[in-house]
Amino acid sequence: MNLITRTLRIRNLSAAAALIVTAALTGCAGTSDEDSDTAASSTTREASMTSSPGPTSDRHGGGSDPGSDAAAGSRPLVLDLDGTAISGRLDDSAASTSLLGRLPLTLPFRDVGGQEKVAELPEPLDLDGAPAGSNADPGMIGYYVPDQRLILYYDQVGYYAGIVPLGTFDDVPAIEGLMDGSLVTIRAGD
Repeated sequence: MNLITRTLRIRNLSAAAALIVTAALTGCAGTSDEDSDTAASSTTREASMTSSPGPTSDRHGGGSDPGSDAAAGSRPLVLDLDGTAISGRLDDSAASTSLLGRLPLTLPFRDVGGQEKVAELPEPLDLDGAPAGSNADPGMIGYYVPDQRLILYYDQVGYYAGIVPLGTFDDVPAIEGLMDGSLVTIRAGD
C-alpha cells in the first residue's frame, strides 16, 4: 500500500469516526419537547406498572402481615375451600362493604394467566371512592370492574386499570393449587 492510499484511508476513517460521534451527540441532545414528553410519560407508565405500594409477600408467603397498617380497621373474612378455612380481611371501602353485605357467597373459581383465580359476581359492587386501578400482590382480594369478577391473586400482577383492592387472604399456596371449577364459600369471619 502506498503512502497516498494510506493517507486517504486514515482520513476516511477519521471522517467516519467524526460522523458517528456527531450523530451520537446530536441524538442525545436533539430531542424535541414532544419526544421528551412521550419519553417521560412512557417512563412514568413503566414505573407505575412495576411499583407495588400494596401489601407484599413472596410468591408462597401468604398475603399481608395481619399486624400491618393495611390490616388496621379491616373486617375478618373466611374463604372455605372444601372444608379448609383460609382467613382473610376486607378493607373499609364501599366495594368491600358491598361484597360483605352479600355474604355468604359460594362461587366457582377458575385460573387466569397463572396469576389469579377468578369468579364472576352476580351483581356489580359499589365503586364509590374506588381507585381507577391498582397493582395486585400475592394474597390480595380484588374486584375487576370491567368483567365484574372477584379475584384472588396468588402471583404478582402489575398495575391495571379496573382493579379495585378489597382486602387480603392468608394462604397463597392453597389458592394457587385450587383446581378450575372449585367452589369457594366466602363468609364473614368472627
